[in-house]
Amino acid sequence: MKKNRLYIAILMAAALAATSCSDFTDIKPKGKNLLSTTDELELLFNNDIDISLSDVYNIGGSVINTSRQIPADLAMPNKERSTLLWSYSDSPADIQRIQQLTSSDSYYSSCYKWVGRICNPVINNASMASGSEQKKAALVAEAKALRSYAHFLLVNKFAKAYNPATASTDGGVIYMTEDKSIDEIYAPSTVAKVYEQCLKDVNDAINSGALPEVQPTKTRFNLPAAYALKANILMCMQQYTEAAEAAEAALKLEGGLDDYYANVRQEPRWLEYIHRMPDDKYDCFTSEYLESVENYFVVPNYLLNLWSEPDFENQIEPQYGHYFLNPRIKEQYKGFYEILAGGMTDQSTNMIGLRGWDSPDNMPGMMEYHNVAGFATPQMYILLAECYVRNGDIDKGMDQLDHLRQFRLPADTYAPLKGTVTNETTAIERIKQTSLGENIWTVWNFIQRKRWNVQPEWQTTLTHDFGDNGIHTLSPTSDLWVFPFPLSVIQGNPNVHYNSNK
Repeated sequence: MKKNRLYIAILMAAALAATSCSDFTDIKPKGKNLLSTTDELELLFNNDIDISLSDVYNIGGSVINTSRQIPADLAMPNKERSTLLWSYSDSPADIQRIQQLTSSDSYYSSCYKWVGRICNPVINNASMASGSEQKKAALVAEAKALRSYAHFLLVNKFAKAYNPATASTDGGVIYMTEDKSIDEIYAPSTVAKVYEQCLKDVNDAINSGALPEVQPTKTRFNLPAAYALKANILMCMQQYTEAAEAAEAALKLEGGLDDYYANVRQEPRWLEYIHRMPDDKYDCFTSEYLESVENYFVVPNYLLNLWSEPDFENQIEPQYGHYFLNPRIKEQYKGFYEILAGGMTDQSTNMIGLRGWDSPDNMPGMMEYHNVAGFATPQMYILLAECYVRNGDIDKGMDQLDHLRQFRLPADTYAPLKGTVTNETTAIERIKQTSLGENIWTVWNFIQRKRWNVQPEWQTTLTHDFGDNGIHTLSPTSDLWVFPFPLSVIQGNPNVHYNSNK
């Protein structure tokens, strides 16, 4: 009996051992590809698509990104990197100091991280993965669109704006295609070559017929977003007819707009003693960024430590609703400031040492994500307006702006531009005005203004008025428009050199 029990115990132990061994031997050996199915490949798109925009807010964005005291920073003999940027300090010595202080750059790292951790692994492994051919094609198309977008952002920050006369010789960035090894050292392509590859990738995505019109989430590229990216690439390349076709294709798939005033919500009391409105309520429009019909592709972030000068509101069309900043909120905060020290102070005095500067941090609803770098329908209407004006059809261009403005202005104050704007100079100013108001707190004011700077009639000299601390200007030809590569890249790759706007 004891022998039988011992024998059974041995058999059970052997069976358990065999099962355990099987569990271990089923794991793929170290160094082998674990992305063997399309479902596993798709998980790569769960990587965060986020990006730091502090640099491009400070240059070209009409806002500054800081939480420090501006007068104190301006008085420092050895200014910090961010101070040199938002104070528009671009002497040769200042440019050299900015280069020396750029030890790393999270914008640069983020873009190449998307390419290295998502795009190229998907493209390289899709053909070997198990799963439907339809899903493989969709994932590859999405990866190519995202790769195009990443390099589009890179070339816009770290190289000169595309100029057809010089793009073939202007230094660009390294375009990391799937056949390039991260262990190798490569030379940057020219600006022209980078744009050509961006266009090829996004065209491949579109022409594959596999990119979905709708994705499970708006933080992933869909077909309208690919057309919107293509439109932006072509705008930079000054191919306006083709850009208009791409923008129209995006709007044909999804052209919805959020009506900022019709859908404004009235919130109940919020720190009641602050508000002086008769009903103790404030008007607010905060669209859900993942549900808004406007958004094609979302790169979300909080709007923290961003400040605009008092004159900023004068640069935007009166009562133009942008995000949650509607005029009545301004009036309520004005009442709050009158309470504080008899109106001698406000929040910006406490935060950055300059009275009257404004921040979305101060506004109700600020702790919500905003689409800071993605693609949306308003941008397509603005690009179309520009294309039509450039081709001499001012009425058609203003008609595009009017369609957008109807969703951004109160019905009782809206007046069409079509028929009243009859010359190109005024049309350009209205396009620039609408673009500024629509793209505030995003990467797009930097990108659009940088490409406009190539052509004299579209250029803008930007200013920051710091009161007693002086007025600082940024010229369209300043070297600040071309950011330096991080020192870690310059020192690690002898093929990479600083690009210049001159």
